[in-house]
Amino acid sequence: MSKPVRSLRVVVAALGLSVLPVAAAAGEQSQGKEPPGDQKQDEPAQDAFFDQKRTIKTRIGFIQPNGCYYTADVNGTVTPVQARGEGGVQHVNPDIRINAMVACPNGVVIRTSDNVMRTGPLTVGAFERALERRGSVLSKDSGRQCVYRPDFEVIGDALTGVRVTHLCLLGNDEAGRQGG
Repeated sequence: MSKPVRSLRVVVAALGLSVLPVAAAAGEQSQGKEPPGDQKQDEPAQDAFFDQKRTIKTRIGFIQPNGCYYTADVNGTVTPVQARGEGGVQHVNPDIRINAMVACPNGVVIRTSDNVMRTGPLTVGAFERALERRGSVLSKDSGRQCVYRPDFEVIGDALTGVRVTHLCLLGNDEAGRQGG
């Protein structure tokens, strides 16, 4: 992995405040929705997902406003572990492979592959966030560093892709207008 790509991953992960959705940067108003990547609360209904060892084979796909198409394949198993602490919230040990791709109309195709394994026991929310981080695809759009970030949710006994958000770092001229 090249140094600029590693640097972008660190910047995106550590300085989420300096990242804006492309639509918001273009002047669209927020719809009052909670941004993806915010911490999710574990709900008792989601415990059904972790009640037995499961094989996961999920494919999600979303067309972005810029015409690019994001796809992700999530394959592997999750094994429940004894609920400990945190009010008896169920945990799981994942062994998951995620392959993500962005294909754009201009012929650019970007791929990434990563694993969620050997993490130790994870709650539902931590499992979803781990998939989201590893399913993110980095790109360069109009000279800016960007990322396509999926939003996964465990609903009942299934893993579902809810949406994909296209986020870009502010350019120097935009940061000056934002920060005053």
